[in-house]
Amino acid sequence: MTERIPETIRMDIVELHRRTADRFHTCLQQVAPDHWDLPTPCSEWDVRRLVHHVTANHERMASRLLVRPVERPDGDPAAAFTAACTAVQTGLTLPGALEQSAPSPFGGDAPIADLARILTTDLATHTWDLARAIGADETLDPRVVAELLPTVERAHPIMAASGLFAPAVQIQDSAGVQERLLAFLGRPM
Repeated sequence: MTERIPETIRMDIVELHRRTADRFHTCLQQVAPDHWDLPTPCSEWDVRRLVHHVTANHERMASRLLVRPVERPDGDPAAAFTAACTAVQTGLTLPGALEQSAPSPFGGDAPIADLARILTTDLATHTWDLARAIGADETLDPRVVAELLPTVERAHPIMAASGLFAPAVQIQDSAGVQERLLAFLGRPM
């Protein structure tokens, strides 16, 4: 069993995920045909691979929640993300969904509520990655950042040990909240 991520988020996880997904979708709508092969801050991924990763994570979560695979529209990465994200939102609102457990990327099982926080943190990180790659506004929703930062600060040792997240980067003590969150997630600004 993995260590449970502390219950610190004041915003409902469904709303937190929705706000984060809305920002990702806004960036995704700005991806031009010649952007798909651009590099991202994730050195091994271009824009296409990053969007595929985010979509696949949402499809996995939706499949756990809805106990069926999500249908992926062919050839349209934005539509595929939207379908997977809508399925996650539907699944998270099912009665008792947040109390269920499922396999964690850190090993063992974890409550769906914690897995939704992990998914949302990953989505916020990759929203910034996508915005940086395509030259869009890199500002994340300030309420989302304020909600995610305390959890990421406490969970950082678990996240770092997993190898699933980039190592934290050093920042100035005067750094703002978004810069601190991104630094914990290995993103230099």
